[in-house]
Amino acid sequence: MGRVHWFVHRYLAERLEAEGLSSRQFRFLKYLLEHDGVHQERIASALMVDRAVGTRTVRNLIEAGYVARERDPNDRRAYLITLTARGRAMAPLIGEVVRELNDALLAGLSREEQTTLLALLDRMVENSRSIAASAPLDCGSAGGSA
Repeated sequence: MGRVHWFVHRYLAERLEAEGLSSRQFRFLKYLLEHDGVHQERIASALMVDRAVGTRTVRNLIEAGYVARERDPNDRRAYLITLTARGRAMAPLIGEVVRELNDALLAGLSREEQTTLLALLDRMVENSRSIAASAPLDCGSAGGSA
């Protein structure tokens, strides 16, 4: 798993360099393309990064013009993170990068093998969420960025 993580991280770093995006920023944009207008804490939780990393990443995305922070009309103390036009314009690139990565990582596997692998990985993600919920870990500081 470490080698796969390293490959994905390196691939994203090289592929996104021209856009000035990090692999973590890529993950945040990808999440927002699927769940626009959510609380910053929800993004960090879904991506399993700590709040400080989430705050830093959102701040960087705001400064780059990809997202905006707006007051939540239902909770004036909270903010919603929404994609800007520039952020939404990243959808084709993000889709392309995800397809390229999936094609590279799943090459040579039959449909049945791919289905089994993805089901097992989903189970591992759920297991890791259970572990994190029972013994909170600082997931963001371990370099988990792909």
